[in-house]
Amino acid sequence: MLEVLTVGSFCASLFYCLFTGTSILYALIFAFFLFCGYALYRGFSLQEIGKACRQSIAKISNIIIVMLLIGALTASWRASGTIAYLVSYASEIISPSWSLLGTFILNAALSSLIGTSFGTAATMGVVTMSLCVAMGVSPFWAGGAALAGAYVGDRCSPVSTSAQLVCAVTGTELYKNIKNMLRTGLIPFLLACLIYFFVGNGQGAKPRILT
Repeated sequence: MLEVLTVGSFCASLFYCLFTGTSILYALIFAFFLFCGYALYRGFSLQEIGKACRQSIAKISNIIIVMLLIGALTASWRASGTIAYLVSYASEIISPSWSLLGTFILNAALSSLIGTSFGTAATMGVVTMSLCVAMGVSPFWAGGAALAGAYVGDRCSPVSTSAQLVCAVTGTELYKNIKNMLRTGLIPFLLACLIYFFVGNGQGAKPRILT
């Protein structure tokens, strides 16, 4: 019962920070003392708790370094206009005949390049969805294609922090995990391409003026 209360208190603090707009750092600090208190209650000494904390930090130290490097890389791309150029150049090849398929593939390609779903959705996703809507494509399908493509690289990109974190927590190899994900995700990827191609053609996209 105490375990449920401990985890429930942590979840409640997270939801409180999310709904009130407070930084989740406060929830994480609260969780640190909460779980340390639970460990003390279970009979662990302060030395054992401190050792476990050091081991955990050392285990994910590579992730912190990778996150800093990727953050610096993507920031430099944004500042230099690299991402803007990629989005501008790629958006020129979208046509009404394969608008949904192009949206899915372009977002998948950019997310694989930069390793972030949110960054892709905020750049390529916004542009490609706006183009699709201007062509008369349903926003429902356009948004789905953009988000589906954005999450491809978030899991399968070598520079994705999510993929790096999975490797650090499970003790597995990054490229082996990516290889397995690509193998199991190939059929769903191809099916998604077929669906977006036929749905995009079936809608008979027609240009319209955005208001």
